[in-house]
Amino acid sequence: MVTEFLSLWVAVSFVVGAIFGSFICCQVRRVIISEKLHGFRKFQQEGSRCEKCKKPLSWWEMIPVFSWLFLRGKCRTCNSRIGAIELFAELGLGLAFAVTTWTFLDRWASVSGLEAWQVISLFVFLVLSIGLLAIFVFDFLTGEMPVRSLYFAIACAVIFGAVDWANMLSSNTFTLAAPLLTVASVAVLSGFYFVLSVAPARHSLARKKREHLVGDGDWLVALPLAIVLAHPLLAVATLFLANIIGALIAIPFMVTKRWKSTTRIPFAPLLIIAFFIIFFARDFVFKMFMVI
Repeated sequence: MVTEFLSLWVAVSFVVGAIFGSFICCQVRRVIISEKLHGFRKFQQEGSRCEKCKKPLSWWEMIPVFSWLFLRGKCRTCNSRIGAIELFAELGLGLAFAVTTWTFLDRWASVSGLEAWQVISLFVFLVLSIGLLAIFVFDFLTGEMPVRSLYFAIACAVIFGAVDWANMLSSNTFTLAAPLLTVASVAVLSGFYFVLSVAPARHSLARKKREHLVGDGDWLVALPLAIVLAHPLLAVATLFLANIIGALIAIPFMVTKRWKSTTRIPFAPLLIIAFFIIFFARDFVFKMFMVI
């Protein structure tokens, strides 16, 4: 019975996540186009259409994942390619919703009924995932940080941590170690990128330009991630994994000389991917640190 309950909610969560992934990706593109043409103040909600031929899309052309696969990633009218970021956003957020639901509910399966704080924790984490996807897509497409999405993600992370601490207080398990570990996590992950954001890059010294090792907003992206991870070991693991993923992506492009050593890589997507992996595999990460 428990397994069937989990399977049902996991399936529903994947569908809902894919829908939100499609919506967020569409909204980000609209904001980018509107900013280029009119600025944010004149942003207007319009129906979905092809960016090249401006043909309005039918409802069956906007079904998450399936429409992209059925149309083979091309516009039905002008045959122009639809970016793979749409498919990745739909699959990625759908998978994030499904794994989140499975992880959270599976831990509470032995408990008869869900408590209020558990439902709130699950809901807040799902909402945080939506905010992180907006940051992911915006940084990937423009190389810039959406300020409102950053503040939204930080607020969700603070609420998530506050709910966890409130549960500890109600169950008399709260200790000073909890906030200290969270502060250490922020210092490791967000603090590391803050230092890099003010440190000048080597090539910028030669050209006398104020360029930095990482973008100014990377430490803000790391802030909500560090708050949710709430442990310096997990922060270190996220930092390490994000750089490993970046290296695996960059090395083939640099070997084929498609990228230069000075090519800027959007790092927020790498941080967000690493965060989700480490968060869901945190028990394994702690075991690995114990072995080391």
